[in-house]
Amino acid sequence: MASRAGFKIPKPTAREMKDGKLPCPSPSNSEDVVDNIVKKILASDALNLNPTPPLPPTVKFTAGCNYPRWELQARAYTRRLPKEEQIVALLGLLTRDVADRVFRANVFDGDGDDLEATFAQLRELLDTPLHPVEYQTQFHAARQEMGETTDAYAYRVRSGQVRSGF
Repeated sequence: MASRAGFKIPKPTAREMKDGKLPCPSPSNSEDVVDNIVKKILASDALNLNPTPPLPPTVKFTAGCNYPRWELQARAYTRRLPKEEQIVALLGLLTRDVADRVFRANVFDGDGDDLEATFAQLRELLDTPLHPVEYQTQFHAARQEMGETTDAYAYRVRSGQVRSGF
């Protein structure tokens, strides 16, 4: 039964309306169907109701970077993950050369559930302060970068002053 406008939907006959054999189910039956579908979805765990963490920081930790800042970002990221995935995610936040250093130091060989101990070992291994002369050289070479605010530059110079011992 095609026409120019497309297929025609047949109208229910009087007999179908009397017998209750309508093409669409009754409202009470449709609620039962929806309830069954929702129960099946929840029972199969197909719908994950756990919040997913944000994407990891775009900058992985490399040797010589600011370790305290990276640790704060890494803690904020791993805190949102399930307990069993935290160490693996932490490993993913290290560059290849730093990860090699960490593996050589056997940081991840201990208790995998103790995240605080892992961060303490990483801090001891990766947060290596510079020699005071190197801090003084950085302080004397400090220049305000293009686009850097005066407050940010002053903060950077003051922190360099404290580290250099002036």
